[in-house]
Amino acid sequence: QQELEQQVADQQSNIEGKDSTIADLNAKQQELEQQVADQQSDITNKEGSITELTKMKELLQQKVAEQTSDGAEKDSKIADLTAKQQELEQQVADQQSNIEGKDSTIADLNAKQQELEQ
Repeated sequence: QQELEQQVADQQSNIEGKDSTIADLNAKQQELEQQVADQQSDITNKEGSITELTKMKELLQQKVAEQTSDGAEKDSKIADLTAKQQELEQQVADQQSNIEGKDSTIADLNAKQQELEQ
């Protein structure tokens, strides 16, 4: 009977050890589950940040495209205005030449008039 009691005591001790191991494993499992939850929360936050940054990037790309388009339009306007300016400068030069020609003709006519008056 003493041997049976010893076996019961050994088994009881074995069971208690296993219970302790189970408790430790349960605690470790809860710790790991909390880590998983924390990491999942972190991932969700980072995904939100990535989404926000992606939207910002798209907006910036759109602004760059708009500014590039505006720049091209302004380049075109500058080219048009430069061409118009050259055209007007040529007209001014032509008119100046025409005026000089008329001044010369007037001077010639005045000279002839004085000749005739004498």
